[in-house]
Amino acid sequence: METMQIIPIDRHWGVESTAAEQLNRFLSELDLGALALEARAGRQPENPMTPVENVAVINIRGTITKHPSLFHSLFGGNTSTLMIGEALRSAVADESTKSIMLRVDSPGGSVEGVADLADQVFQARAVKPVIAQIDGIGASAAYWIASQATRIFMGQTDQVGSIGVMASFLDFSEKFAKEGVEAVTITTGKFKDAGEEGTKITAEQRAYFQSLADTYFDSFAGAVKRGRTMSEANFNRVAEGKIYIGKAGVENGLVDAIQSTTDTLNLMLQDKIPNETAAVGRHREMAIQEKWAESLTEPVPERKD
Repeated sequence: METMQIIPIDRHWGVESTAAEQLNRFLSELDLGALALEARAGRQPENPMTPVENVAVINIRGTITKHPSLFHSLFGGNTSTLMIGEALRSAVADESTKSIMLRVDSPGGSVEGVADLADQVFQARAVKPVIAQIDGIGASAAYWIASQATRIFMGQTDQVGSIGVMASFLDFSEKFAKEGVEAVTITTGKFKDAGEEGTKITAEQRAYFQSLADTYFDSFAGAVKRGRTMSEANFNRVAEGKIYIGKAGVENGLVDAIQSTTDTLNLMLQDKIPNETAAVGRHREMAIQEKWAESLTEPVPERKD
C-alpha cells in the first residue's frame, strides 16, 4: 500500500499560474514538522476510482503529484499519478467496465509521473473508450493527461489550457550582501548549488534551468499533438500558457464539445460515445484550421476620428 509523503517544493511544475501563486503562499505558511508527524501516523488517501454501473469514474482533482501526499487530504484531492495509473489499469482489466471517465478538476501540478500516466491513458483508449470530462478546470499537467483521452468534454464555464511548464527561483544574493551575509556552498560541480538560497543565479544557470523546462515541455507538446491529432501550427497557437473557457476550448481544438458531466455519464452508460477514429481526428484538425482562417480574413473595422 502507498504511504503518504510531504509534497516536494523544489520541482518543475505544469500548473496554472494563479494556482501556482496560491500554492507558493500555502507552502510558505506550512508547519512541515506537524505534517510529517501526521504522515507518519499512517493516514491514507482515498481510492480515486468510483464504479458507476459499467463505467469507471476516475477522479483527477487538486494539485498533481507523483506519490500520494498530505496535500491531497488537505485540499480534498486524490491526484497521485501512481494512484490514477493503478486505477486506470484496474478499469482496463475489468471486463465488466465498458468505458472509463476521467473526471478532471485540477490546475495541474508537479510534472513527475505525468508523462508516464499520459502514455498509459493513450494506450488505454485503444482498449476501451476513455472520456475526459473537465469538471471545473483541466489546466497544464491535468490537461496533459486529459489530452490523451478518446474524447474531451467540458462545461460552458469550465477552463482548459495553460499549456506550458514553469519553475520559480528566488535570487537573494543582493539582499544577503546588503545584510553582510555570505552564502557558502561546498559543491563538486558548478551547477550543483544552482538556485541555492543566497547564491547568485548566473546567466549560465538560467540557461540550464530553461533547458530543463524545455525538455519537459517537449514531452508535453508531443503528447498533446498525438492525443488531439493536432498539427504543429495549431499546437503553437494554444501553447502560450493561456486559459480557454468553454466554447473557446472547443474552437481551439482543446476539447470536442460543451457537455455537462451528467450528460456525458448518461451517454457513456448507454454506450453512445464511440471510440476515436482517424476520421474524427482529421475532422477536428480541419475545423481548427477553418476557424483560424476565418479570423485572418475578418474585415478590420474602420477607424473613426
